[in-house]
Order: sequence, then C-alpha cells, then structure tokens
Amino acid sequence: MDKRAFHITGTIYIVIAMLLGGVIGFLKASGHQLPSLGTPLLWGMIALLIVLAMAVSILWWRASDEAVREAHKWAWFWGGSCGLMVVMPVYFLSVATGGEFGESLMAYFNAHGSAFEFGIMTGLIPPIVGYVIAWGIWWLRHR
Repeated sequence: MDKRAFHITGTIYIVIAMLLGGVIGFLKASGHQLPSLGTPLLWGMIALLIVLAMAVSILWWRASDEAVREAHKWAWFWGGSCGLMVVMPVYFLSVATGGEFGESLMAYFNAHGSAFEFGIMTGLIPPIVGYVIAWGIWWLRHR
C-alpha cells in the first residue's frame, strides 16, 4: 500500500471512529438507552476494532520515515515516563490513606460510581499528555 492510500485509509478509519463515538456520546448524554448488542457480538466488535487499529498502526509505522519514528519513540519514552511519574504518587497516596485519597480525588472530579473508569483514565491521561508535550519538544529541537 502506498503512503497516499494508507493515509486515506487511516483518515477514514479515524473519522468513522470519531463519528461513532460522537453519536454514542450524544445519545448517552441526552438520556437515550443504547440498544443491547449482546455480549458475544459486542466482544466480537471490540476484537475486530482492536485488530483493525493494530493493522492501521503497523501500516502507518511501515510508511513512516526515520525522523517520524524517532520522534514517536523518544516522545513515548520520555513523555510517557514523566506522565507515569504523575500517576505513581496518586497510587501510593491512595494506598497509604486506605483509599481516602482516591475517593477524594474521584469526588473532586465528580466521578462517584465510576472507580474503574476513573482509574483507567488516571493511568492513561498523564502519560498521553506527557507524550504530546515531549513530541512537540522533539520536533521543535530538530527543525
């Protein structure tokens, strides 16, 4: 697959995912009950999306030049590591206080009843923000 075809395919995949996410978010926010797909079908769709996302990622990586690859490797190492340095104290403070710190943090963000989701996002957001910052720094230094 040439670079142009790959970028078009990736863009279509991202646009479809964003539209689907937007529709689901709108329906949930406006109080609509989403139709139940059934557990096997839902897991099948999730597995298919993961496989497609990995395929697009592999194709993108193969189509990328060395500078782009190096920028992403550097950003994930340094930015992701710095982001995890934000996450770890939250974890240790929560454990040290018997969960009180985590509960107060969830209360601050109005996330009661969503401990699992809140924990996932607490672990993901700081490394991703760190990655974006480090990626920008890498490109500013190498341009």
